[in-house]
Amino acid sequence: MCPLGSTLGTAIQDPNSATYSILLYDLLAQTLQEHSPEDDPLDEITGLCCCPMLKFFASASRDGSVKIWTAQNQLLR
Repeated sequence: MCPLGSTLGTAIQDPNSATYSILLYDLLAQTLQEHSPEDDPLDEITGLCCCPMLKFFASASRDGSVKIWTAQNQLLR
């Protein structure tokens, strides 16, 4: 988990279905911000961090990818 203001970023891994995802929860609005499943990592998520100054999240995965997400859970790179 990683906090960014009122947003909490969470890496979710379901070992039963081998799916991995980044979810963002807005704690004030009590809403969940999801993204397209094709943007999800293909393997285990190994790290999640945030940059409050730039207002984005970064995730790393065993598949070798590092993905940059906006505070609205949109994939940038």
